[in-house]
Amino acid sequence: MKGRKVWIVVVASVVLIGIVAGGFWYHEQPQFCAVCHVMEPYLDSWEDSNPEPLLANRHAQEDVACLDCHEATVSDQIHELVVFVKQDYRTPLMKRNYPQSTCFECHLENEHTSYKEIASRTQDYRVDGDSINPHDTHLGEEECYRCHRMHSTSYEIEYCYMSCHHEETLASDCTNSGCHGAAELGLQE
Repeated sequence: MKGRKVWIVVVASVVLIGIVAGGFWYHEQPQFCAVCHVMEPYLDSWEDSNPEPLLANRHAQEDVACLDCHEATVSDQIHELVVFVKQDYRTPLMKRNYPQSTCFECHLENEHTSYKEIASRTQDYRVDGDSINPHDTHLGEEECYRCHRMHSTSYEIEYCYMSCHHEETLASDCTNSGCHGAAELGLQE
């Protein structure tokens, strides 16, 4: 009888360890994040292979999961659970703007050597026959999130060209956006 009790304890321990390990593994999966219905659109964008530039799916293709960028401490996760249960959140969720250094943790290591090198690689971009380098602008070195969106369609070069740099919209759109002052553009304020 004693041997049977030991066997039961061993089997129960192995099963418990398996459940805990499986739970930790599942916790790391993007599907876990979508357990909370408010996260479903973000999982959808991660899984969506639509040809539009959804960067979430590009990351999925490279096996980059939610927690690879959205590092969450235990206290963060407890807070998220509490606000979800209390439904004390707004939808859509507040957009997070990660600093360039977050993107460069992977991208400088795997694809580029510097922001200057990124600008060099995009020097031949053209829009309507005009040379437009989105990484070498009068604004200088920009944060990645200003143009590259993760869970929605990213701005394209045409967006900046047509909304700011097109001759017909330069004066009104650039001053109204707060990007440029009228004096900077040679206009009266």
